[in-house]
Amino acid sequence: HEGEPCCPIYVEPTVAGTEGKPRSTVQETYAQIMNDINKAVERLNGTTRKHISHIDYATALGLQARIALVMEDWATAKKSSEEAIAVSKCTIAKVSEFKGLNSVSAPNVMWGAEIISDQSGMYAGLFTHMDADADKYGAKARKQINKDLYGKMGTEDERLVWWNPKDANNKDGGYQQEKFKFSDIQTWMGDYVWMRIEEMYLIAAEASVRLNKGDAAKYINVLRTRAGAGTVSESQVDLNYIFDEYARELCGECARWYLLKR
Repeated sequence: HEGEPCCPIYVEPTVAGTEGKPRSTVQETYAQIMNDINKAVERLNGTTRKHISHIDYATALGLQARIALVMEDWATAKKSSEEAIAVSKCTIAKVSEFKGLNSVSAPNVMWGAEIISDQSGMYAGLFTHMDADADKYGAKARKQINKDLYGKMGTEDERLVWWNPKDANNKDGGYQQEKFKFSDIQTWMGDYVWMRIEEMYLIAAEASVRLNKGDAAKYINVLRTRAGAGTVSESQVDLNYIFDEYARELCGECARWYLLKR
């Protein structure tokens, strides 16, 4: 839909009386997006950030890879995700090291928000909507994984603990999520994870399949091995397998949502 209308593009500050711009095309919008992210990657290379909530070189590469996926620019997606893996200093986290997905101190977190007690979102926070044990929205509108997807994970996959097939509130089609939990329910505490290194491995794997590079299984097996799920061969890793692995690894996270939109 490159020629379809998208949003107006403003590259200078507006003031009272500024004349509005017409809608730009999708192609023009993405050209501006790529111009911005390319500059960010170039300028952040070699810098050091002060806090996990800041965007550093690796995070910018991760954003560049995400954008490239939407644009179907598989070569850029592969290059950027591979570089992000190489420079981020993050390591794949075992499931036991990443319980609750509520700490930006975990070794696999590339970018996130450290929530401190006087800045908690309380009722408006993520974990209020996800954590059923808090007896708030998460208990009233439960978030569950599809049984069919759960069944594809294999009995040895440690990621199974992210869902509870025996929860009394399970619906016919799903199992209760235990993936997102407050780090402290009493004080509404829990950090927000915006990007983690496992996503970069999935992007590199998808781009490899799209480009017929023949190394997709290498990236998938890093994730599967850390989860105790065994390895797969290159012949087993097609796009459908990649998409299922996205779901198994990133269910409930923003990267999974973007995949569904694509």
